[in-house]
Amino acid sequence: MTADHEALIERAWDAAEPHRLTGDHPLVQSIWALEDALDDHTTDVGHAARRVEILIGALP
Repeated sequence: MTADHEALIERAWDAAEPHRLTGDHPLVQSIWALEDALDDHTTDVGHAARRVEILIGALP
């Protein structure tokens, strides 16, 4: 896991927390997908990271 990805995951959880997002929210699911991509190589890391960025930006 790179420092950039770690920072993105931390920022995503920080963004999700005030909204009390749960596992059924797309941002939470995308964070998990990014973590899985980094740990288990289950999907493309760049794509997963971009999805997290987009969903953070979509929060009110």
